[in-house]
Amino acid sequence: PCIRRVLRQATGLISHSPFNLAVARESHPEGWRAPFRIIPQMVQMPLPVTMGERARLRTERGFKDSDIVVATLGHIAWTKCGDLLLAAVEKMARPAQGNIHLIFAGELARDDFGERLKQKVAASRLGDRVRITGYLDEADYAGWVHAADIAVQLRINSRGGTPRGVLDCMARGLPVVVN
Repeated sequence: PCIRRVLRQATGLISHSPFNLAVARESHPEGWRAPFRIIPQMVQMPLPVTMGERARLRTERGFKDSDIVVATLGHIAWTKCGDLLLAAVEKMARPAQGNIHLIFAGELARDDFGERLKQKVAASRLGDRVRITGYLDEADYAGWVHAADIAVQLRINSRGGTPRGVLDCMARGLPVVVN
């Protein structure tokens, strides 16, 4: 939760989630002097993308109109259940159905989970229909959001916040599945 030393030295604390304040109070019932404020996480509303621009973004990424693009956005770590998403998309995609793609739009963790996920992707029967993009700058990230048909943002061991990827999807009108 919160580190006592940080709480004692802070002149103020800001969180975008009331959950974090509850955890801090539970973990440190003795309290702290600094005021704690909750400021909702903000996402700037992007300019709308035309159908033509969306088609161009999809074509640039190698997709056809008939393709179904499922994306998960942001840093790819064990807490985001990428292995479960891969297994679910594999079950959903019939062997002869070559139009479902899974995109991990973000940087893969450089740990055991990252290595195992890389191996699972390589062994997947989806083949080249699964991609891990690696680190993306803001423009490339936005391009992947616009190219997707649906996003899946799973989490385990929630810290109570709203993932930025969820807000980005909602701001762009992209359907998003969240647990």
